[in-house]
Amino acid sequence: MSKLGKRQLHELYYYMKLTRQLEEGIARLHHEGKIPGPVCLAAGREAMSVGVAYPLRAGDFLASSTSSLGSLLVRRVPPLEILAHFMGRAPAATRGRDGSIGLGGLERGFVCPTGHLAAHLSVMAGVAYAAKFMEKKAVAVAVLGERAMATGDFHEGFNFAAVHQLPLIVVVENGPYASSVSTFVKSPYVYETARGYGVASQPVDGTDVLQVLQAVETAIDRARSGKGPTLVEARTARSKSYPARDGAIPVPFEGEQAVIRSGRGDAQVVEIDPVAQFEAFLVDHGLIEPVERGLIIERVQLLVDNRIQLAEQEPLPDSEGLSDGVYHVESPA
Repeated sequence: MSKLGKRQLHELYYYMKLTRQLEEGIARLHHEGKIPGPVCLAAGREAMSVGVAYPLRAGDFLASSTSSLGSLLVRRVPPLEILAHFMGRAPAATRGRDGSIGLGGLERGFVCPTGHLAAHLSVMAGVAYAAKFMEKKAVAVAVLGERAMATGDFHEGFNFAAVHQLPLIVVVENGPYASSVSTFVKSPYVYETARGYGVASQPVDGTDVLQVLQAVETAIDRARSGKGPTLVEARTARSKSYPARDGAIPVPFEGEQAVIRSGRGDAQVVEIDPVAQFEAFLVDHGLIEPVERGLIIERVQLLVDNRIQLAEQEPLPDSEGLSDGVYHVESPA
């Protein structure tokens, strides 16, 4: 991993705090009935969404079928636009039509996925193929959950990327430590799947933003140098706040419980909070002073409070534009 200076470490902390604070704001709005329908958030996965996007540069593309709020913020999507999107307000990119995962835009390097678990993997393989064909040094990143690996879409797209040695990074969020037992993937180590395709793979702690960032950065370097795709398995606790209905998101976030089992079968219950974990790392290593930490927290709080107030004042969509951007083919007479 390229050496991160104090400024970059503080920036990572800022984005993780902003992601958490913004999600808690969205949760309150949802609880108050100001956000209709279910919302799919991922409090406790800030290390993933921030760490995956931080090493990307202009011209790279990202698509995520899991909550990507941190990635949106890292890629400079304004918090006000995100709030307007969830609240179904007119200024949102989707003009109030989609309050879930369909936020982004190609001009920002985001490919909006569908609700199908791995359908976007083949799309991102196509994006990577186009980059290679046009001799650009761009990479494509597809983020998905471990359940997607049980679909044909995953294996078709992944095989295509392997055969053509495409600049594609596949990041699998694997939440094996949960109260329910997953029946989607037999092996507890899903990164081993890549070996059958001759693709490099690596497991990381998905609650450690620096591990996620390092793994993705290494994969990006491989992709840009023509060494083909990489699969990164990020092991996380399964978020209790996905999806949320009727204000079910815990506010404030109190840490995810994960049952960690050793090779001997021993079980240990631990609390995992990526934001607090990274904050403790910065403090313990003398990388952030109390004043600096306080200023970042204050900046985040003021920003989120202000943007929530502004978003609530934004107008609702006009029904006259309901059919704009909707196309159909007329049957011949």
